[in-house]
Amino acid sequence: MESTRRLSTWALIALSGIETRAAIIHVPGESPTIQGAIDAASAGDIVIVHPGTYVESLDFLGKRIVVTGTAPRDPAVVARTVVDAEATEEEPASVVTFASGEDSMSVLAGLTLRGGVGSVIATGPQGGESTAGGGVICQSDSSPRLAYLRVLDNRTIGWGGSGAGLYCRDSSPTLKSCTISENDSGVRGGGLSCEGSSPRLELCTVTRNSGSSGGGFHCDESSPKLLHCTVARNSGLSGGGLCCRFSSSPILTSCTVANNSGSNGGGLYCGSASSPILTSCTIAGNSVGYEGGGLYCFDSSPTLAGCTLTRNSAFRAGGGLLCRNASPSIINSILWNDAPREIDLYADSSFPVVTYSDVHGEWEGEGNIDADPRFCDATCGQFDDPGLASDSPCLGSGFGGADMGAWGEACWVSLDNTPAVLEVPVDYANLRDALDAACDRDTIVVAPGIYAESGLEIPGFDLVVRGWDPHDPEVVAARTDRPPVID
Repeated sequence: MESTRRLSTWALIALSGIETRAAIIHVPGESPTIQGAIDAASAGDIVIVHPGTYVESLDFLGKRIVVTGTAPRDPAVVARTVVDAEATEEEPASVVTFASGEDSMSVLAGLTLRGGVGSVIATGPQGGESTAGGGVICQSDSSPRLAYLRVLDNRTIGWGGSGAGLYCRDSSPTLKSCTISENDSGVRGGGLSCEGSSPRLELCTVTRNSGSSGGGFHCDESSPKLLHCTVARNSGLSGGGLCCRFSSSPILTSCTVANNSGSNGGGLYCGSASSPILTSCTIAGNSVGYEGGGLYCFDSSPTLAGCTLTRNSAFRAGGGLLCRNASPSIINSILWNDAPREIDLYADSSFPVVTYSDVHGEWEGEGNIDADPRFCDATCGQFDDPGLASDSPCLGSGFGGADMGAWGEACWVSLDNTPAVLEVPVDYANLRDALDAACDRDTIVVAPGIYAESGLEIPGFDLVVRGWDPHDPEVVAARTDRPPVID
């Protein structure tokens, strides 16, 4: 195992471009704290952090160094290598700060970052402070490389709180294989918030974050690039998954935006002259209490090419797409089974151009069809791979003979889901994981025990959740040695 960890660390170092002849500082062996090792390091040095919990906040101080866990690619080791700021509202702090012009030779990898409340960025007229970047803050033209990080359980405070997981201002960091989860900004960007920045994210997961504007991701005057990323189960009033404003032009390629929730724009909210470009993306299972289950577009011009929108829902209008003074362009895409309708427009101010796409309920445009796309998994709702059956009318029906939708042919025939029984904790350690894995008409059986969980989301399909034996009073009774209890 130790040799595997060394190989993992050296592989990361090689990717960073730093000379392997550099000095290596082990934490806590040669320095009791990570910041102490950073202070002592010179350009090109490597700080290797061994598993443990380090209660501190870090500042890279502009240094071109690598700070890494012992096994960045091993999730179990990363989970045990924790930097906890233990910040408070009285003493706010980011877990990691990049504010001295760091570039791609400044590398942070293989750590869990938690407990940040953000760095103070503004003070209100009544003296209240606003913070940003609970987990990581990048500003002053900093562009570090971040890889294999877990950024979770951070928050920001105040009327301008932004980017509880990560905040970028005039900076463009690169993130690879990072998980940004369970962060809360209260205002902008529960997971990430960008102002005048162009970060690049690859193979990243942004999940279970919350913020009023952009539960997962918030962009102002920014053009982030997301490749093979998942933005799921986030919540926000404007843009449960992503919110793009003020001439932002994010580019999403082969991404999944699923099961996010909000008031307007469950998947994405696009406003104020924003022009996001989505290619081969899946937008599915998002929901809102008002308009735009999949996308809400106001004064914006998004482009969707080869995308799949399905099972999004809105209470009022635009299950798939809601347009207000917007001109989206959609080609080679599938809009199917969104409620109440696939596309809704306001007055005569919106002019969507939809061509060579499969639109449920018909939509005027060259090459458009209205036919069951024959998803491989017709009822389960596993939105990470809604491929098409071999007899799908969407195969080869796009412009120039391309397939419609994000995934192409993935199975011989479209199969209905066979109901299954999911047992907790035999099959899944907790009820939350079982709910995430459940399909239409499944049954979750919870064995006796105490399950410390809260904020559980019940899926919007037919599902039974029950105790081991609901007809046995002794099993159902509130006794700590036998019944299933959710605390």
